[in-house]
Amino acid sequence: MERQYDRLTELLTIGLAGTVLAVGLACGGGGGGGIPPQAGLPEGTLYFCEEGRVATTGQAQPYVAVDTEIDNTFVLNAWGNPVWWDGAQFFLNLFGEDGFILTVETGVYPEQQTLARLSVAIHPRGVNFGQETLDFINEDPVRNSGVVMSIMNALTGGGSANLVAGAKRIEFSIVAGGAYQREEKQEVKEALDLLYEGLVQQISKATGLPEVVVRAIFPRSDLDRYVSGLLYRSTYVGGAQVSLSELLNLFKDSANWERMDFLGTLRQEDRPVPCIESVAAASGRDYQIRALPAGRPGNRAYVYADSTTIRYTSIPETFWGLEVVRPHLADAGWPTDQTLLTLSLLRGATVYVAVDKRLVPPAWLSDWTLLDTTISTNDAASSPMPIYAKQFPEGEVNLPGQGDATCRMYVPFVSSGQRFNFVLDIIATSHAVLMEDDPSSVSSSLPAVKQEGGIVVNAHGITVDPETGLPLIHADFVEEFDANIFLQSETGRETDLDHLQESRFITEHLLFNNGFRLIDTHNDAYPAFGAGDQILLIENFLGNSLGNSPIRWPLLEDQLQVFTNFNMLNSPNLVGIYLKAIATDDPALQGQIWKNEETDRELNLTVLRDAVNNATGYVFFYSDPNSPVTLKELLKRVGKSEEGEVSFGVRVALASGKTLEMRGGMFCQDYFTNVYDPVLPDTLPLPFRPAAAVSSAIRPSLR
Repeated sequence: MERQYDRLTELLTIGLAGTVLAVGLACGGGGGGGIPPQAGLPEGTLYFCEEGRVATTGQAQPYVAVDTEIDNTFVLNAWGNPVWWDGAQFFLNLFGEDGFILTVETGVYPEQQTLARLSVAIHPRGVNFGQETLDFINEDPVRNSGVVMSIMNALTGGGSANLVAGAKRIEFSIVAGGAYQREEKQEVKEALDLLYEGLVQQISKATGLPEVVVRAIFPRSDLDRYVSGLLYRSTYVGGAQVSLSELLNLFKDSANWERMDFLGTLRQEDRPVPCIESVAAASGRDYQIRALPAGRPGNRAYVYADSTTIRYTSIPETFWGLEVVRPHLADAGWPTDQTLLTLSLLRGATVYVAVDKRLVPPAWLSDWTLLDTTISTNDAASSPMPIYAKQFPEGEVNLPGQGDATCRMYVPFVSSGQRFNFVLDIIATSHAVLMEDDPSSVSSSLPAVKQEGGIVVNAHGITVDPETGLPLIHADFVEEFDANIFLQSETGRETDLDHLQESRFITEHLLFNNGFRLIDTHNDAYPAFGAGDQILLIENFLGNSLGNSPIRWPLLEDQLQVFTNFNMLNSPNLVGIYLKAIATDDPALQGQIWKNEETDRELNLTVLRDAVNNATGYVFFYSDPNSPVTLKELLKRVGKSEEGEVSFGVRVALASGKTLEMRGGMFCQDYFTNVYDPVLPDTLPLPFRPAAAVSSAIRPSLR
């Protein structure tokens, strides 16, 4: 038990700085922003409109009737097991804050038909590992934490293929009718008490202030605000399993519009345990780690820059889903006596190389085992490719070149020989509103501003640390500051707000009901997100100089991603967005905003994108068009808000001289998770401490 407290104390200590390294204070309580009561949807056929939806045929089909057909869109994976295709895509909606539109068509004859459209925003309030995944992590926290986080990163890239790759069986389920709740994590109060006493003593010693004064400046209750993301986890209570059509039909009841909580679960059974931590090439080329396709020919065998034509045609089932290093053809002639690739393995594994059938095996393959199976591509000159195998322990594996530029580069792939079940729960909240044709009639709301403080670079700026040669960030811990913010969607890219184009925000987010993440960083010039190894030095704590005893600790590049993700646990920056109204005074555009096809009544996004992209100007505002704000100011206001909806409008000055006007809403609410509980203690650096005590905390390679 004592060790458990020590680990929690370490985690919370790091959390105090790490959570505010890029963000500030945790969310406060509830705020304004509720949706006013509205009439329900009229009776009629309900249609689901989501731009990212792809039918099992591979064709885009964003507008479909809400019936049991979308509950039975099963496809067989390579092992012959059914995968619910619409379930996979809807799970990605929850993971990526992607909303949608529901349309009701009434009337039998076209001239009698009326339409009612319900615009729906979605954002997660909790993303938690299932118990099987937690058990897997706890078997080997250091290695297995990396395994599950690599899967999470793959999901962030989006795409149903990432969701269904590798595992023999994939299931999706939805639970509705229950409610989101947050619960305090076990023993956190005791750990916080220990942490608080340590902070008081350290700050008192560094500043010379009596402990009673430190307690007055920094009361115990403030600590909870700074680390609240560590205090709680999200839970879902009650409810019953429903189909997708049953869930969507719940939106017919206006009582579910202001907020409806539901739970989406992904279960991947019997998937290979990945073991490649990294790959480096002496040629300087960027090698990619992917999964060998499971029974599906056509995937590229080499890096895109080299070849778009050489693709797999046959892979033995025993290799399906294994990690493959996608190579560069240009490295084929690398000398056989020089290391070309260095694989870093998280665990012992069998390394395989598939070689060109024409290649005379180099000497370094002499102690490898030639298998009696092959991998085939559509390149008849090199295929089928013989496979060599060799067992390696955890650590680095050096693979030399194959020495013959006239043959294809070999393809390395790896098997740990282990499999496990990955289970992920997403507790999502939806908000819905009837869409209007008159933007000026839409009601607006603006929650209160929450206090936001944290770590900022001070006047000493950024220097070079004399101990390590790393950037030394001189910083202060302050009550309030205006953070630099990146916008990130689930496409794996992020954009700082100074460079976010208004047209991109409108066309990629507002028109699509496509939510996003706001990621704060601690300094405009030197953000934590994407930065390299650095040393952080806090020289002032809440207005009190720490003198000759600053708080110092290393932040390593491979841990900064964790720190940055911590921002999302302590600031309300998983944002759901929806379009509430759209109209134009341009006669040529008026009849083209919505498609008017019998099988497609969605927004005419092609026409609208062209209109927005060719516009001459954009004006954003909260409720009054005569009081404009910049897009950057608007999004910063979203990140600073208490829970609730930030309503806004945008006027687009069209090339025709006319105007396209829209109203939208953005939601930020508390977000807690247990995803990082088993991951952080063994991946973050040591707790902060006076400068003289931490030189040993820097990994040897940095000395």
